Amino acid sequence: MSEKIDNKTIINIVYNKHKIKRYITFVIGILLVAISYNIFITKCNIVYGMGGIGLIIHELFSMDASLVILLGNVILIFFSLLCLGKENTKNTIFGSILYPLFIKLTEPLGSIDLGNMETLLIAICGSLVTGFGLGLVFKAGYTTGGTDILNQIVSKYGKMSVGKAMYFTDSIIILVGIVAFDFPTIVYSILNLYIIGVITDKVVLGISSSKAFYIITEH
Repeated sequence: MSEKIDNKTIINIVYNKHKIKRYITFVIGILLVAISYNIFITKCNIVYGMGGIGLIIHELFSMDASLVILLGNVILIFFSLLCLGKENTKNTIFGSILYPLFIKLTEPLGSIDLGNMETLLIAICGSLVTGFGLGLVFKAGYTTGGTDILNQIVSKYGKMSVGKAMYFTDSIIILVGIVAFDFPTIVYSILNLYIIGVITDKVVLGISSSKAFYIITEH
């Protein structure tokens, strides 16, 4: 009798098929998120995810945002071990290290002058680039660490998409942001959150209504 293929084996077959491609996709995605953070997000003081927490702490206590992100990621890795398991946590660790590292390395890009570009347009551009980058990261089977861990947990146990889970966790961070920033900033953050969620889902799930399925049989 043929050996039954369990879910874990199926996932390993699919993931290992294009391992190098997934690594490249992951690095490109996380680099895009970091670049967007320094060029667009920080200029608008948009708060979302661990990066938003970094901005809030920086505004209130003048701590380096990338350091706050790194420390927060370390704490949340323990939650990942408890709720998502060792295998998913292994992939989370890469993002937890690379994201703050890429933010620090791309920090000089924050000095780029965007001229007279409206704040709303800056926020939208940041949302589009960030959403696309996060979509690539999630599609490759990784996360950027931080609140992405919470998003994955809420998505898993709340039976919802990653984008919708992002709305839940980041809404809490946006409310906390009122302490550090003005009301218009909070409005931009809400807009940012919505656009990022939509773009992330489009990249992860695909733009069309047609989806691809792997059918693995014993024959």
